[in-house]
Amino acid sequence: MKEWLLAYGTFSRKERLGVVVLLILVGMVWLLPAWWGSSQGRENRAFTVRADSLHGATSVPLTKVYRFDPNKISDREWRAFGVPDRTVRMIRNYLQKGGRFRTPLSLLSIYGIDTPVAMKLIPYVHMEETQPVRSPYRYSGNIRLDVATIDPRFRKPPRQALGAVDINSADSAELEALPWIGEKLAGRIIRFREGCGGLYAIDQLAGIYGLSDTVFLHFRPYLRLGKKELRGLRINVWNTDSLSIHPYIQYRQAKAIVAYRAQHGVFRSADDLLKIAALDSVWLEKIRPYLKLN
Repeated sequence: MKEWLLAYGTFSRKERLGVVVLLILVGMVWLLPAWWGSSQGRENRAFTVRADSLHGATSVPLTKVYRFDPNKISDREWRAFGVPDRTVRMIRNYLQKGGRFRTPLSLLSIYGIDTPVAMKLIPYVHMEETQPVRSPYRYSGNIRLDVATIDPRFRKPPRQALGAVDINSADSAELEALPWIGEKLAGRIIRFREGCGGLYAIDQLAGIYGLSDTVFLHFRPYLRLGKKELRGLRINVWNTDSLSIHPYIQYRQAKAIVAYRAQHGVFRSADDLLKIAALDSVWLEKIRPYLKLN
């Protein structure tokens, strides 16, 4: 028995070295999860501290908001509005280099500013530079076409005599029968009409993408405006996505309308929309026939 124990219980030098290495590896595997968790915790805490240093100011409550020009207010006023110090410095550098905020919605493009903070500030933005009120359309009244100014490709008359086409009810085939209107342009006209909820003026078509002034003036005499009940735009009920479907309302404008409504309550009249600095009287006249307050 003693000889047997000695034969199987005695390790050579290489075997003892192998046992030591194996124990070291087992210990490292056992300690690795604890070390990894501690390292990750330190990294997470460091990241949190860094994030707080960059964005901590955005948690400042907007207790006193007033009309302001973003091109002229001081750094202290920006901070009072909840804008982080780092972002305030970026704004100051931008302005000192000759940059300017040209529309209230420009606030959304500021790097580092929280969207909720920007949306609360946008209704109060007031640019001192005022622009003259222009007609919402490029064409109004009687239109006279000077044939000499038209591209020769567009001077030929339609192949057959055409009657007036009701722009509020025409299908794609009727529109394609008009001179210089193809399948794509006819589709754009119908999508624009349906997106608006009907048309109240022929000249609304002048703003369709891909429709040049020359082409519009040339086929306009073949159009007429039939009576159609416009689909109401419920600005006191619809959310951002529903409002932005309308061709005259950009997504950022829809966000500004919803944010203002949430802060100040429902709109009592169409002119209340002008209290939002992102909107102007030209835009309002274009959208007014569609507005529905209840």
